[in-house]
Amino acid sequence: MLTETRLLRVLTCRVAVTRADGPSVARRCFLRAIRSSGELRCWTLRSEALAGALLKQEVPVSWSSRLEGPEDPIRWLRALVAKTLALGSWAEKCSSDSLLRDGLDLSDLFHPDTFLNALRQQTAR
Repeated sequence: MLTETRLLRVLTCRVAVTRADGPSVARRCFLRAIRSSGELRCWTLRSEALAGALLKQEVPVSWSSRLEGPEDPIRWLRALVAKTLALGSWAEKCSSDSLLRDGLDLSDLFHPDTFLNALRQQTAR
């Protein structure tokens, strides 16, 4: 659970990372914030890889394999939210039988190429 104290430590860490000379300083600061919050017990190598990529302002590889998008993590997350909201809109339209009344933007899908391949296969049957 994110307490105010933990949030403050992470924000303090972020300020220190911004002023840091390199990734090793950022990593030490981040680990210190995690240790002091008592959350180290759930810290894994995967968590460290994700945190390392984010601290370097890169999209983690495990994320980019799920959604192709911008290289910047903030822009990538915004794209994720936008696609999720758009698909929610698709679901609402589908439940009210109005999905095909308007045009559909296939870029709203996470993997439009997969959708088109499935449509091609279904049409061929």
